[in-house]
Amino acid sequence: MKKYILVIPLFLLSYCVQAATISWSSTSQTVNENATFSLDIVGLSFATNVDGGGVNVSFDPNVINVVSVSIDETVWNFGPTGIDTGTINNVSGSVSGILVNTLGSVTGNFTVATVTFQIVGSAGASTDLTLSELIINPWASNGAAINPGYINGIVTITSVAITDTDGDGIDDTSDNCPAIANATQTDTDNDGVGDVCDNDDDNDSLTDVQEVTLGTNPLLADTDGDGFDDNTDNCPLLTNDTQTDTDNDGVGDVCDNDTVSSTDGGGSASLLLLSSLLLIIGHGRRRIKHPFLQLDNSD
Repeated sequence: MKKYILVIPLFLLSYCVQAATISWSSTSQTVNENATFSLDIVGLSFATNVDGGGVNVSFDPNVINVVSVSIDETVWNFGPTGIDTGTINNVSGSVSGILVNTLGSVTGNFTVATVTFQIVGSAGASTDLTLSELIINPWASNGAAINPGYINGIVTITSVAITDTDGDGIDDTSDNCPAIANATQTDTDNDGVGDVCDNDDDNDSLTDVQEVTLGTNPLLADTDGDGFDDNTDNCPLLTNDTQTDTDNDGVGDVCDNDTVSSTDGGGSASLLLLSSLLLIIGHGRRRIKHPFLQLDNSD
């Protein structure tokens, strides 16, 4: 009787059991210029409890820089001697010596560390994010090496898509006059509205049209420089820091051709006439002599 021995190739066994890997939370990242973003270094498909391990990161420092590395110490709770966020070197493009260890139970999928990056390159540039084993602290389970695989990532920089309604090269979200082209973004009164859209460029409460009519400068709140804005200055074209207005007609003396009140003369005459009449009534038929009135009431 013949005996048959079932032989299963080792590569099929390997295929059926998913290998543990160390990877990025996103292996392909497209990021805008000047952006800051974060990625997790993650462990995937660890079938047995993990004691700890370590990893190094390398990248092109002309494309991205590393801002910080953080580790969740509630998961990796071995204590200060059991974790290390590594040494960041943005000249060589590396983070060396990220290591984690635990006294608890970590298995399956988990986060090793969170790395925050800053984009420093230009649109179109890209870099690999390479992960490698930290030899001094290899991945292990119950003291036995695990030897996970490493999956690298890639970061590509894209240009920032902007909406530019007026075509002046300034994004609508930051354009101080998004409907009218003004590449210089001139804003004389710093009120957040560009001059080409502002009907009061100097913010003196007089519109630019009114100032043209008055002859004042629509780009200067105080045309004559006397300390009084054009809208309150009683003589906005001639310096008069005292604002003297003798006849109280709203026109400063330095601009007023008539500084005597129109009521002065008439008012004095009326008072003289009134006093004269009172004298007449008070003195009956006496002859009254007055500088302006000579009345004879003897008859």
